[in-house]
Amino acid sequence: MKFTVKHEFKHGFNTYEVGNSHDSDNLDDVSDADVNMFYSAGWADIEGQEPGPEAKPIGAELEVQNVKHNVTAADVGEVK
Repeated sequence: MKFTVKHEFKHGFNTYEVGNSHDSDNLDDVSDADVNMFYSAGWADIEGQEPGPEAKPIGAELEVQNVKHNVTAADVGEVK
């Protein structure tokens, strides 16, 4: 999935700079779900889609897909 950076951000060990275009197919640490998150946060535009929302300086509502949560003892109470 091709995307163009609108606001500089870090993902993993990489910094993505404004104006640079990337393709998640060529990046080992960026999935299509990550690109959708960047788009939802207003950090990037996706090629072939309407421009993404404006980035919010104090947080963003992200649409996260295909996330698994590990259940821990703290989630379910004390384990005996």
